[in-house]
Amino acid sequence: MQSVLCAFYCDIRTTEINKWKRRFFVLFKPAASLPEQFVLNYYGDEQCRKRKGHIDLEQCEQIIESLDVGEYPNVLSIKTIHKGKERVYFLATETEEDMITWVQNLCYVCGMKQEEN
Repeated sequence: MQSVLCAFYCDIRTTEINKWKRRFFVLFKPAASLPEQFVLNYYGDEQCRKRKGHIDLEQCEQIIESLDVGEYPNVLSIKTIHKGKERVYFLATETEEDMITWVQNLCYVCGMKQEEN
């Protein structure tokens, strides 16, 4: 059983699909069998019965916070490489504090240093 590092509702949009969808995101700590592998899954609701997708953090190249995307004030992006192509995920959090928590945790698990604004 994996333990949770953080979990929040976010709206997600990708570079492939230009439509926002509400999802429950869970960042799992590594299991004992895979000590270096963090998992970011997303689900339809917080019961987490059916996984809707995941973001491969092993292929994460960049995380950006406080993006201006119009109707959503608290947006971060995660840039990954998927099947040899760049993919960008946009996550809109409910609060600025949630966005900062996500960015801090994602930078930590991806081995990235958070830059000062």
